[in-house]
Amino acid sequence: AWEVVPTLYAQYELTKEKEKCLDFDDLLVNTRKLFRQQSDVRKIYATRFRYVMVDEFQDTTPLQLEITKHLTSHHNNLFIVGDPDQSIYSFRQADRENINRVLKSYPTA
Repeated sequence: AWEVVPTLYAQYELTKEKEKCLDFDDLLVNTRKLFRQQSDVRKIYATRFRYVMVDEFQDTTPLQLEITKHLTSHHNNLFIVGDPDQSIYSFRQADRENINRVLKSYPTA
């Protein structure tokens, strides 16, 4: 049954393109691309959000951590809530070590 997965996935991608739709991963990847390539856009959002709060931080991916860093790059105000013992989304690349990474990125936390 697994041999149909590549065909189904290709059809899924074609349908998204045809219908001009994005899924959750597309939203994340495109946001990161936008922030990396358009510093003026990144600055607009980083200055707009004085405070950023992320709940269930143990279930964030490295990509989501990068977006969070972009959003907090101006005011540097980040509040996270997370319990590494409750991480349940490793199947979609969530990494409970992001909690330790964010503490290193924000030494005054």
